[in-house]
Amino acid sequence: MRRVCFSILLVAFLSLPRTAAAQASGTITGLVTTVTGVPLRAAQVSLPSTGIGALTNEAGRYLLLNVPVGEVQIRVDLVGHRSGVRTVEVGLDGATVVDFTLTPAAISLDEIVVTGTGKAFQKRQRQ
Repeated sequence: MRRVCFSILLVAFLSLPRTAAAQASGTITGLVTTVTGVPLRAAQVSLPSTGIGALTNEAGRYLLLNVPVGEVQIRVDLVGHRSGVRTVEVGLDGATVVDFTLTPAAISLDEIVVTGTGKAFQKRQRQ
């Protein structure tokens, strides 16, 4: 009797959907270019709220996998360019295409102050 109850409980437990597997997901793909249409390599594309991210390849293309279904925010960053941010709707098991055009931006640098000390020093004498 105990063995039958254990078997029934085991079958019931194994038939329950797992939380990770039950979560629906989709993909986001796209192209990151300059204003003139030149693909941007190594731009960081991310979903800030989820920690999902990727870099663009030599052709400026990216692919984000396992994106939660629903409304998500996408951010693109590349040094020397203004960041791009968009909010899109991701469908169930579908590929959402989002292209970005980044404009060049000047990089502001902090000032650097170099100082020297006026300590005197002597040459080493030969013996």
